[in-house]
Amino acid sequence: MFSRIDNSKTGRLATNCKRLRQMVTGTIAIIAVFFGLGALHVSAADVEDMVPRTDEFNISKVSALQYTYIHDSLDKLGAKAWKGADYAAAIPDDAKGVDPTTGNLYVSEWMPDPGFEYFIWQTAFSDKYKTADDFFYNLTKNDMKSLTSLSSDKDKQNAGTYDNPKASQYYMALMSMQSLEGLQYASKLGSINLDPNIAVSAVTYGTAAKNGNLWDINALRSCLKSLK
Repeated sequence: MFSRIDNSKTGRLATNCKRLRQMVTGTIAIIAVFFGLGALHVSAADVEDMVPRTDEFNISKVSALQYTYIHDSLDKLGAKAWKGADYAAAIPDDAKGVDPTTGNLYVSEWMPDPGFEYFIWQTAFSDKYKTADDFFYNLTKNDMKSLTSLSSDKDKQNAGTYDNPKASQYYMALMSMQSLEGLQYASKLGSINLDPNIAVSAVTYGTAAKNGNLWDINALRSCLKSLK
C-alpha cells in the first residue's frame, strides 16, 4: 500500500515538473520574440531614400488594362445593338437584314460582339458569304444550327509569313472579342477551340502568352453537355 502511495506522489510530482518546464519554456520564447522584434524595429529617421506614399491608384494611364478586367454590359460592345436577352431570343430564326423596329441589323441584336461576328464569318461562313456586308446582312440563327465545331485557324491569324509573322484582322478579332453571345443558337455544336497563334502574339504584343479578352461565355450553357 505504501508503495502505491509513493508511486502516486512521484507521478504527480513528475507531471507538475513537466508543466512547469513548459510554462518556463513558453515564457522564454515570448520574451525572445518580443525582444527580437524590438531589435528589428527601425524608425523612419533611420531610413534613407524613402519613397513617399501617395493616394493615387497605381494603374497606368497610358497602357489600358486587359479587357478581361472590364466587364461591360453587352449593349456597350461595338455594335451597341443589344436590346436584352428576351428581345434577342424572340428574333425569328430566319430573320435577316435590318430590324425595322430598331434600325439595327438583326445579327447584331442576337450576336452583339462585332469581333465575334467577324470571327464566326471567317471561321465558318466565309465560303457561303463572300463579303462582310453579305454576311452581316444575311446570317440567320438557322445558319448557326449547321455549326458543329468552332476552331480558330492559325494560318488565317498570320497576315505575314512564317519567318515574319504579322497580325491579321482575323487574329485581332479573335483577341478582341469579349462575348460568345449568339453561339447558343449553334444547337449542334460539339467542339470549340479558340487558340491564338503564339508566333503572331509574340510579334504583336511582345509575348507569346498574351491572353485574349473573352469573358462572357454564358452562351455555352446550353451546349456544355454536347461539347467534347
